[in-house]
Amino acid sequence: MWLDRNLSPVVDLPAAGRSDPMALHQLATIALEVGMPELCGAGLSEVWLQKACGAQHWRGIEHLVGRPSQAWRDVGGRRIYASFGWLRSLHTGLATVGEGDRLSLGSELCWRSRTQVMSRHRLLGADQKVATVEMLSVFISRHIEGDNHSVRRAEFANEPEWASSQEAPQAKALLLHVRSWRHSAATRSVQGERWSITPCARTDFNGAGLLYFPSFTAFADRAMESWGWLNPSHGVMSRECLFLGNVRVGETVTVLGSVGQDCDGLTQVELRFLGGHGQRLLAEMRLRLVL
Repeated sequence: MWLDRNLSPVVDLPAAGRSDPMALHQLATIALEVGMPELCGAGLSEVWLQKACGAQHWRGIEHLVGRPSQAWRDVGGRRIYASFGWLRSLHTGLATVGEGDRLSLGSELCWRSRTQVMSRHRLLGADQKVATVEMLSVFISRHIEGDNHSVRRAEFANEPEWASSQEAPQAKALLLHVRSWRHSAATRSVQGERWSITPCARTDFNGAGLLYFPSFTAFADRAMESWGWLNPSHGVMSRECLFLGNVRVGETVTVLGSVGQDCDGLTQVELRFLGGHGQRLLAEMRLRLVL
């Protein structure tokens, strides 16, 4: 439940903000009182948190480019979407959050390249940090109307004067990490458990008709629960996701999983999401759990 319904969660840009898009821009902090929509059986819902941070990210881009999202178009006149290609979340207090608690969500956003934008979100409680979420989006458009297999990277038509083809210097490490992961994902195989689901258009896809990125978290948790790897008493300390593709309505998503231990003694899970008949790589996910 939003406490301040009149607070617009958009970037608070200085007068010269649009002339320096590579700078880090602070978004308006949102205050909320936790109710049932934000909660799950293990405390604060990760799926809700990802949706809230994703909404902040989109609103920040709208303000930065000076156009509402429904007006984003590529050079061919096709609708552009800011699709999330990478996400990392660190959790220190999700399980401690309960009904009636008051939280604040502070966010900042930075242009990383001509087609990529990064944001960082910090969720704070009364006396502790609850979670930190980092997100990297890439602009995409469909080249065949209604076909999620035809999604390609896109650039804005009539780009703002400040748009740059150069990557932000401070982004090089992150972008190198994402590229390296993407490259290795193409040839990696995961041996272990297997779980499948056919996503529902009403609950798993977003208004753009794309499989919504928080749905991968929901699928992951369902798969791990079915394998006996996750229950409400376990803590998800971190989750990192690389998103690589999408599915059409009616297609099956298969989750492959392996489990081990990291150097800190935490349970480490690696998941691989495949679309259709298991021939299209959709995403990979890495988690660290406290059992």
